[in-house]
Amino acid sequence: MKIGQHKGYEILKNNDKYNKPVTKKYCKYENSAIHVESALDLYESVLKKAEDNSVTVISVGPFTNLAEILNSNPDLFNKKVNSIVAMAGKFPRGKEFNIECDPEAAKTVFEKFKNIIVCSGFEIGSKIKTGFSSEHENNPVYDSYKYYVGGKEPPYMRESWDLTAVHYAFEGEGEYYSLSKPVNISIDYDGHVTAETDKYSKRYYLIGKGRNEELSEYLNGILECSDIDNTEE
Repeated sequence: MKIGQHKGYEILKNNDKYNKPVTKKYCKYENSAIHVESALDLYESVLKKAEDNSVTVISVGPFTNLAEILNSNPDLFNKKVNSIVAMAGKFPRGKEFNIECDPEAAKTVFEKFKNIIVCSGFEIGSKIKTGFSSEHENNPVYDSYKYYVGGKEPPYMRESWDLTAVHYAFEGEGEYYSLSKPVNISIDYDGHVTAETDKYSKRYYLIGKGRNEELSEYLNGILECSDIDNTEE
């Protein structure tokens, strides 16, 4: 697995709440250095090998890295990427963290990317609680929830903003989501998002179908499957 990391200005502060302790616990090679390249280099190397119009990018954080590749090599990105599915925005209007913390990058992506963008807005994930109601000994996802949410014992539950975006990217609308009509999404420099109907646009946002408890149960079942088998062969 390749890892790319933003090499420029600081985006998120205090971002080591769970990733460092989880890495330390589960990395097999305690003394080895994990090679991390720049996000720009990683995007370029992966996209150059991809077929045209074949890539779906899932974005669950600020748009900083996507803006960088679109500023640096827009022809490559637009040629290879069919769609972006992003946890971003609040619809039909409002502010949301992933856009608010780097609105200029978000504006770049929404203005320069020529193909489909689907947003799972704040209002979708905020209604879906996922996490763990019991202890797990060998589960990095459980440990991530534990470190992030805090507390001495379960339950460790959290709103499912990122999970709903990833879920849609893999399984589509299904029984839990529907797509809005095509909209033009505009972003102010303070991070405020506005969506207005535009039949010529390739921008959409998710609309929940009101089956929140069922979706929570379904996503929690996936999280439970992330236990690691430490049995030696």
